[in-house]
Parts: sequence; C-alpha cells; structure tokens
Amino acid sequence: MYAFNDNWLDRGTCNLCSKSLTATGFTSHLMFCIPKTLGLKREKLDPGAMAGARKTRYLQLRVGGTRDYWLHLGIRSDATLSELDRFLRELWLECCGHLSAFRIQEASYESSTWNLDSPGGDSHSMDVAIGQILPHKTPAWYTYDFGTSTDLYLEITNRYTVPDSRKDPDRIQVLARNIAPEFACDTCGKPAQYLEVDEDDMWEYRHYCNDHQPENEGYGYNIVNSPRCGVCAYGQDFD
Repeated sequence: MYAFNDNWLDRGTCNLCSKSLTATGFTSHLMFCIPKTLGLKREKLDPGAMAGARKTRYLQLRVGGTRDYWLHLGIRSDATLSELDRFLRELWLECCGHLSAFRIQEASYESSTWNLDSPGGDSHSMDVAIGQILPHKTPAWYTYDFGTSTDLYLEITNRYTVPDSRKDPDRIQVLARNIAPEFACDTCGKPAQYLEVDEDDMWEYRHYCNDHQPENEGYGYNIVNSPRCGVCAYGQDFD
C-alpha cells in the first residue's frame, strides 16, 4: 500500500519548464511547451498518418506502464525502434538481457534476429525508423521479457518540424516522468527503501526502511522509480 503520495501517483514534472501536471495533462502541455522551450513548430496530422523520416521531425511519444509509472518522450522521427528499445532498457527495464518486442498494427518488431522477416511471417527487425512505422495517434505496445513480462503502451501524440536554423534535437529525451511512488515500512511505518517479494506469491511485497532490511536477500530489491521494480533481478544491487 502507498503511504505518502497516493494522490500524486498520476502526476509528474516537465523537464522543460519544471511544471507539475497529471500524466494526461502533459499531452496538451507539451504541445505548447515544446515550441516555446525548444523552438520547434507543431504540425497537425490526422490519426493514422505517418510522420515520415526522410526529413527530421520531432515526435512527442507517450509511454505508459501502469497508473504509477509513465513517460512522455521526445524522439526524432529517424530514430529506430532499436534505439528506443535500448533507451527504455537503460532507463526503466534492463535486468538480465531479456528479449523484447514492439507490436505495431499486427506486426512484431523483435530484438532477436532469429527467424525474422520469414516468408509469410509478421516478425521484423527493430532497425526501422519510428517515423516510418508508427502512425500518429495509433496505439502500439512494447514488451520486455516474455517470462516475467513488463508491458508498455506507446502512442505518438504530436509531431513538430525542426527549423533549418536550429541544431537537430536529441534523438531521444525524457520530457516528463511520473513522480516516484513512496512506500511505508511494514514494520515501523517510516519511508521504505526496500521491498521483499513473497516466496510463495511473486506479486505480493513487504516494504522495509533502512532499519528493517529484508531478511531474505534473494528476494530483496531496492525501491526504484520503474515499472520493473520487484520483478526478476531488477533493483537487486542493494548492500
């Protein structure tokens, strides 16, 4: 159970202007904040239209795991799904080098090169530009690890032109991110830094502060701001 900030779990902070808003509020906020702070011009697109990648565009990408964990990213239209895969792994997910895949309009774009692009199949390489493969305002999904899976929702919400006079923006950057959930120690009620997975039920957790660390290190994790928290080996590097 969340002890301290349950009412704030759908809120985050804009990295461009430092405002605090709800996850859904950022879609509209960034539509005005990106032109103001980054000097880019918003382009209007119909749902289902492709952003393209021949000329660099800047895309506003919403990424959701659960109510507690979400991102709004800025990503260049010529960045590949492989680059986005690496970015999500480094920021949120990587624990044991698991396989991953994007699912876009019934096609799968996979991290493994085994059996890709086979005749009649729908599995493809991730080495394709996001602007050429993900339509505007079209739901897509990403899965990391096909055993203890972490599933994310993806959607391009806005597109921007990059003026010739402006230096190309970062290939991928975090524009906004959820405020980290806060937990209470099950023993004393103080702010918790660790969680312990129940040996009999991997979706049940106990929380501990610095004074009451998990007894079974094999099932103990750091509490981190990630939808992968407490899953597989993610966050198990505590002392």
